[in-house]
Amino acid sequence: MATSGWDTPAPESLIEGISRRGTPTNQASPADMSLGEAPTLAGGYGEEREQHFEVATGVICESPTNDDPVECLAQPTADTIDGGLAPWLSISNMEGRTQVPTQLHVEPSSRAIQAFCQCGKVQLKIFRPQDIFAKEGDQYPYSPYPDLMYPFKTSSKSTVDNPANEKWYLRDDDTKYLAGTCACRSCRLVTGYEIQTWAFIPRAAIHISVTSRPPSSPFSEEYSPPEPDTYVPLDFEELSHQSANPLRSYESSPGVFREFCPGCGATVFWHAKVRPDLIDVSVGLIHASEGARAEDLLEWWRGRCSFAEDAGLDRTGWSKGWAEGLIKGLGQGMKSQA
Repeated sequence: MATSGWDTPAPESLIEGISRRGTPTNQASPADMSLGEAPTLAGGYGEEREQHFEVATGVICESPTNDDPVECLAQPTADTIDGGLAPWLSISNMEGRTQVPTQLHVEPSSRAIQAFCQCGKVQLKIFRPQDIFAKEGDQYPYSPYPDLMYPFKTSSKSTVDNPANEKWYLRDDDTKYLAGTCACRSCRLVTGYEIQTWAFIPRAAIHISVTSRPPSSPFSEEYSPPEPDTYVPLDFEELSHQSANPLRSYESSPGVFREFCPGCGATVFWHAKVRPDLIDVSVGLIHASEGARAEDLLEWWRGRCSFAEDAGLDRTGWSKGWAEGLIKGLGQGMKSQA
């Protein structure tokens, strides 16, 4: 996430989308949003409907400042179990389309936590710190501090460089990883949404399934999980030479790389040459039995949203006000429940 902070970098959002048509509101809203244009839905899910287009609000840079009506609809969040980001956002009501809960094929949280994308092509296992590393801290990777903790615009390089080599990404007596939210322009334009959520996880704690078998969606009744022997330690260089590589990668800026699923387009990783062994994992892919925030594995940073000051960067009109109000509300909500 841009919380890693070297690309003004990059949620799989934790909350269902928002339909928005037309006056900016200062009420904060969920991370995942879309802009509805003209014809509205003619029926519920699975029913015949009129033509309907939705645009992710994060990609709207130039928008009018007129007073045309805007309707904000928040999707129900029951499928998140724990509410996702909703507890940190000011949502006056939860009007909107309803969705039948989907039975996910998720094992109870144990030594390894499952993570997967919508189509099932990307399948991960994330191991807890105590199951991967010895108690001696010298095996944990070095990393500069992220913008999440020390805003780059107001912090000295000597501070951000983490000269004491603090393992800041380990929390709760080294039993959890740090997670946070990001509002940087890069993440917004890559994902299409104003809020990206990332977990900072050592590469050694991530295993990925590599198989030539066609993907099977974890959301389907026909789902067949990958065989245990298909999981290998995450190694981007090694994966790049394999025909069965489930990831697609691109260099979004010099020394900064992002991975996504070539099937459903899910954001998967952010990583950089400056800290190759600490990876940003898109939290929306993690499927923990306790809920979308995976708080048995992650501890959330509530002091600020990474790159919060960039929420309205290069935006005009209502979309700028919308984004700034959203991120301001998120920050206030996180701090109020810290």
